[in-house]
Amino acid sequence: MTYVSATDFDLEVEASPPAQPAAVVPPDAFSRFDQLIVLLGAAGLGALTGLFGALLLGRTTPWLAFLASTPFLITAFHFTVVTLCDASERKTRGCWAAAILSVAIVLTWAMAGAVVPAGSALYFVAPGLALASLVMFASCWRGSSRAVYRVAGEGALLAVVAAHQGLLAIMS
Repeated sequence: MTYVSATDFDLEVEASPPAQPAAVVPPDAFSRFDQLIVLLGAAGLGALTGLFGALLLGRTTPWLAFLASTPFLITAFHFTVVTLCDASERKTRGCWAAAILSVAIVLTWAMAGAVVPAGSALYFVAPGLALASLVMFASCWRGSSRAVYRVAGEGALLAVVAAHQGLLAIMS
């Protein structure tokens, strides 16, 4: 016990141990199930956003829909390339292959938007494959949680475009 004296009275104070630093969250704080839930939740939110965007904008020409989807696809491509670099630095070959597959599918989707007619079934193979490659990447990733959020953001962006273009194809 420590005694602190003041001018008028003596106060008895008990010394407390020094404060412990805050707990550090390990980089692999997400389990595989958590990663899939974050990805699917973000993709679901993106799909709702794309559906509401298509309902608000109404029918548009295929070229206008393609041009409107370009910023989303470019941002998703950027996220994919950053994820590919992260997987390459960690030397995880399975995740690296999944990221390469995701890069190829996003590029194919962007090119298919200019070549393949919007009403055909072949046009909707690329969005399904893109989201499937993200699920494959989310199941194998054991790195930082930033990559999980990055893949979830990519899933949301791809789902916005897929839902928007899907509803436009149904409306036309």
